[in-house]
Amino acid sequence: MNKLLGFVLLFLPFTILSQEISVVTELDPYIQETSGLIQINGKLITHNDSGGRPVLYEFDSSTGNVTREVFIKGAKNKDWEDICVDETHIYIADIGNNRGNRTDLRIYRISKQDYLNNDEVTADTIQISYVDQKHFNLGKFKTNYDAEALISMGDSLYIFSKNWGNKNTRVYSLPKKLGPHALSPIAEFNAKCLVTAGEYVAENNEIVLCGYYFDKQYVIRITDIHLNNFQESKFITVPFKVPEDSSKQIEGLTWISGYEYYISAETYQNKPQVLYKMVWKP
Repeated sequence: MNKLLGFVLLFLPFTILSQEISVVTELDPYIQETSGLIQINGKLITHNDSGGRPVLYEFDSSTGNVTREVFIKGAKNKDWEDICVDETHIYIADIGNNRGNRTDLRIYRISKQDYLNNDEVTADTIQISYVDQKHFNLGKFKTNYDAEALISMGDSLYIFSKNWGNKNTRVYSLPKKLGPHALSPIAEFNAKCLVTAGEYVAENNEIVLCGYYFDKQYVIRITDIHLNNFQESKFITVPFKVPEDSSKQIEGLTWISGYEYYISAETYQNKPQVLYKMVWKP
C-alpha cells in the first residue's frame, strides 16, 4: 500500500486534550479579510485575502487597531492565504486556488530587516507548481489543489493543502530559494477539515494547524516530527467551537508562548473580524 494513502490520522478524546478559546478583540476594518498571522518583536502582523492591496498590516493585540502598513513592491495580492517568518525573511503565500485553475502560484519573500526599517519594501518571488495536479477545471470549491497554510521549519518551507474534494491534506516541502519549484507531496493525511493556517513552534517542536468544516473549527497538532519520513509523525485533530456571536471563519494562527496561540478570523455572516486566544489544556 502507498504510504501516503495508508496514513491514518489519530483522534484523541476531549478528556485527554482540550482548549480554551476566548475573544481578545474585534479587528480594525482595514483587515476585514485577515488571512494570515505572524508575530515579530511582539507585534502582530497580518494581510488581507484575495484582491486586497499588497500590504502587511501591524495591529495592536489589545485594541485590534492597525498601527503600521508596509507596502510590498513587485507583489500582487491575487489570493494571499498565509504568512510565516524565519530569522532573515518573511514569506507570503499567494497560493489560494479555490477553482484549482491557477498556474501562477507563488510565495513572496521579503527581507525581514527591510520590513523592520521601511514602510515600502521589494519582494522576491518563489514560483511553485504541483507535480501531481493533472486537472485544472473542476470548478469552484471542488479542487484538491487549493492551499492556505504555510510554515517555516529549518531550511525549508512546508505547504499544507486545503482539499475541498476529499477533506484530506497533502504536505509539500520546498527550499527557501527562488523558483520555479515543481512540488510532489511528502505526506497526506485525513484532516477532516479545510486547513487554513499553520505554524511551526521550535520551542515545542510541533506544528499547529487550524481549519474549519461548515460551522465546526479544528486544531491539528503534529508532534514527533520526522522530516525524512513525514508521514510517520504524530497527527492529532481536536474540534473546538468559537463563541456563537463571533466569526467562525478562522484564517490565521501564530504562537504566543508556551501552549498559547492567537487565531484570527475574517468577517463572516455579518460577524466582524476578530482575534482569538487559544490555550491548550492537556
